[in-house]
This record gives sequence, structure tokens and C-alpha cells, in this order.
Amino acid sequence: MRYITREMVEEAINSEGRAFDSHDVERRVLRNHREAVALEIIRFIRHVDMLSTFSRIFGRFIQRNFAGRHGLLREAGRSMSPNLRGKNSRCEKWEKVSPRA
Repeated sequence: MRYITREMVEEAINSEGRAFDSHDVERRVLRNHREAVALEIIRFIRHVDMLSTFSRIFGRFIQRNFAGRHGLLREAGRSMSPNLRGKNSRCEKWEKVSPRA
């Protein structure tokens, strides 16, 4: 991510309940930081589906920065929920390990 920061995503995660999915975090970051999300999506303009590419990379960003060795989130399976287009698609489901990311 070039325009969306770890702090922006952390703020979004901390606003969620104990369990949530990547789409929940995407939507919250979009509400709070529209320009940063728009600039990130535009980076993928040459991809066949720039929104899907953004979503995939965003999910990896969450995994790299908050799960695994960081121990703040754990993967809790897969979820079907509305993506940025408003259509249901699969994404990673997360559960908080610590109260704050």
C-alpha cells in the first residue's frame, strides 16, 4: 500500500467488533479515507479488474501487518460479504486476539 497506511487500517480494525472480515475493513477505510483508497485503486487501472486486485492486496496487507507473528488478529476462515461493488464475494474472516490492534 502506498497511500493507505497501517494506522488507517488499524483505526478501522479497532472500530470493528471481535470478528469481522476484510470487506468490513475496506469499507470502513473507504468511509474514513476516501482519497487514499481512490489513489490505491487507481494504481491498478491496467489490471483486468482493478477493484478485485485492490481487495486481494488489501487483504494481504492486513495479514502481513496484523496477523501471524504480530499476534493481533487470527484468520477465522472465509466469509461471503459485499465487496466494494456491493456484490457478495469471498474474503478472509478475522478474529481479534488482542483487544486493540
